[in-house]
Amino acid sequence: MIIDYKSGEGIEVSSIGIRDFDIQPYLDYLNIGYAADMNYLSRKDSIMKRESPYLIAGWAKSIIVFKILYKFEKGKVQPPYARFAMYSMLRDYHRILKEYIENFLTEYGLFLNKKMIYVDTGPIMEREIGRVAGLGWIGKNSMLINRRLGSYTFLGEALVDIKLDRNLEITPDMCGKCDLCIRSCPVNAIDNNRKVDSNKCISYHTIESRKVIPMEIGRKMENMVFGCDICNDVCPWNRSKKGLTIFKNRKKEFENLKVEDLVYIDEENFLEKFGDTPIKRAKIQGVRRNAVMAHFNIFNDDRFLERVSRDFQDLGGQQANEILNNLNK
Repeated sequence: MIIDYKSGEGIEVSSIGIRDFDIQPYLDYLNIGYAADMNYLSRKDSIMKRESPYLIAGWAKSIIVFKILYKFEKGKVQPPYARFAMYSMLRDYHRILKEYIENFLTEYGLFLNKKMIYVDTGPIMEREIGRVAGLGWIGKNSMLINRRLGSYTFLGEALVDIKLDRNLEITPDMCGKCDLCIRSCPVNAIDNNRKVDSNKCISYHTIESRKVIPMEIGRKMENMVFGCDICNDVCPWNRSKKGLTIFKNRKKEFENLKVEDLVYIDEENFLEKFGDTPIKRAKIQGVRRNAVMAHFNIFNDDRFLERVSRDFQDLGGQQANEILNNLNK
């Protein structure tokens, strides 16, 4: 059986037989310290599973890969309103994509007795698997870029217990001499070897990090409070690509949230607004911290920072103190 599915809704599905993958680029990423404080990425068992999915599911015979477009049209959100990465303005993709994969496998009879589904939820080399399965190439922004869908896409994988053969057609590198993503990154986080340094990356500091944002990074955030889309925005392969596919519920109200209101959001309102979105990963403290930095970028208001530092002892208050300390140097 061969899986090579393309829908007009911005969905592509491919498959490969279970195999080992080249782990060296990943090890290089870890060895130069680009993972920052994401220590879970360097666990020995995690590395071994990324290299060999057999260690995850010894019964598996194939990997089915799903690449799904989520880009939609939106205007530039101007201060004093907060900006969010595009994917975060949709319902949590982990749940939606997993449900889609479950239904797809059942509808097309793509497993006998066992299956295991990953949607950015475990030690599996999603982009490399997608590349080997013919769904694109690893771009200079480190994303898996597809000629038809671009890189504003989600990836999901299913390990299944049936053999799905296909003639491998690796997509050639189509970045050419273009380096817009590298030149456009405001914090110079993208190197010339298709790797992103998390120590500099705005997305890392506003989502994964649980520390205060360094001033040299925070000052480049402008009014962004979650993630960063710049290296996707400037990529020529994303021009004219759009389509919500299976992600129908865009949170349009997110374009009308003031930065100051996010600094003082309470737990109940945080869960009401963000509980079913990827933004919940940053937690209320992370969003408050990010909003404090964005507020300073917009207003340069040290009195506001002093008030925040008195009102909060969490990351938000710590971020306010960090900015005040730098102002006093």
